[in-house]
Amino acid sequence: MVYAPPQRKARPFLDMKAIHLTLLVLALVLVLLSLRPRSDGFEGEDMTIMVFKAEWCGHCQQAAPEFAKLLAASPIELAGGKKAAVRILDADQDKEAMAPFKDRVKGFPTILIQKGGELMEYPGERKSEDVIAFAKSL
Repeated sequence: MVYAPPQRKARPFLDMKAIHLTLLVLALVLVLLSLRPRSDGFEGEDMTIMVFKAEWCGHCQQAAPEFAKLLAASPIELAGGKKAAVRILDADQDKEAMAPFKDRVKGFPTILIQKGGELMEYPGERKSEDVIAFAKSL
């Protein structure tokens, strides 16, 4: 005679409870994550300065040092303790991120400023101190 250990009875009710509880917790986590504010790269603290450039563009190559200074200054302190984030987007490398702005970007370089729901094109010189001064004036 071969010894066989006693077999446990399956408790499917408790197993189903654990599965349901796990699914409920997972659903709750997903709901909480969907309610959390998202940052897609264009949502600065209070304002976002977006520089659209292309590596092959001569004007962009000439302005590259100024764009680097602008990026280094980010986040830019604005009045009232508010801040402006700077994002530099390349026409070849950031196609998906640039897609929502394709109607506003007709050439390179283009600097757009997003403040709240408003989007405006920066009208001045492509110098970092001028862009910062303009952003602070808004």
